Amino acid sequence: MKTSNLLLTVAVVVTLVVQALLVFGYKSAYLEQLTAKRGKAHTVFEAFRIENKPIKVLRAKGIRFVLHLGEEKQGFRHDYRRVGFGYSKRGDTLEISAVTGRQDDVDFCELYFSEMPTIELYDSNVSIVTVKPMQASLLVKKNSVCALQKGTWEKLDARVEDISKLRLAEGSEINQLTVSLADKAGLEDVGATVKKIRLASQSDSSEVTLSGKSLKNLQ
Repeated sequence: MKTSNLLLTVAVVVTLVVQALLVFGYKSAYLEQLTAKRGKAHTVFEAFRIENKPIKVLRAKGIRFVLHLGEEKQGFRHDYRRVGFGYSKRGDTLEISAVTGRQDDVDFCELYFSEMPTIELYDSNVSIVTVKPMQASLLVKKNSVCALQKGTWEKLDARVEDISKLRLAEGSEINQLTVSLADKAGLEDVGATVKKIRLASQSDSSEVTLSGKSLKNLQ
C-alpha cells in the first residue's frame, strides 16, 4: 500500500473514532439532562382564578393530590406535563378533578389553603399536611383514601363509606376524633398520636386497625 493511501486510511479511521466518541458523549450528556429533568417537579404556583369568596367545601373527583394547610397564599401547584387538571367553583364549593382519572402512584397536584375546608372525596386520594392546629370535617365517599400525614388536629369528625379508608399517619397528633364507618370502610392508625377516639357508628363489614396507645383511648 502506498504511503499516501495508508495515511488517508489512518485519517479516515481517526475521524470515525472521534465522531463516535463525540456522539457517545453527546448522548450521555443528553440522557443525564433528561434524567435530571424527569426528577424535578415541573410546577409553578398559581392562585385560583375564582370569585373572591371563601371556600368552605373542597370536593375532589377522580384525582390524587396533597393538601397543605396553614399557608399564607391560597392556590395550587400542578405538574404541567400532566394534562387534564381542572377546577370550578359554585357557591362556597371548589371542585377539582383530573380528566385522566386517579393514578395511585403519583400526586396530580398540590393545593394550598390557609384554613381547613370541609372535604368530600369521590374516587380520590388526599394526603393532608398542616403547619398549625386545625379542626376538620371529612366525608370520604366512594373508593377513596384520606391520609393525615403531619400536623396537629384539635377536633376531627369523619364519615367513611364504601371501601374507603381514613389513615392516621405517624406525625399526626389528634386531640379528639369521631368516626362513622359504613359499608366496608376502614380506619387505619399507622403511628399517629390520638388522645381520644369515638366510633359514632360502625357497620359489620368495616375494619378498624389501631395501635396499642390509640386503642387505650377508644371510647
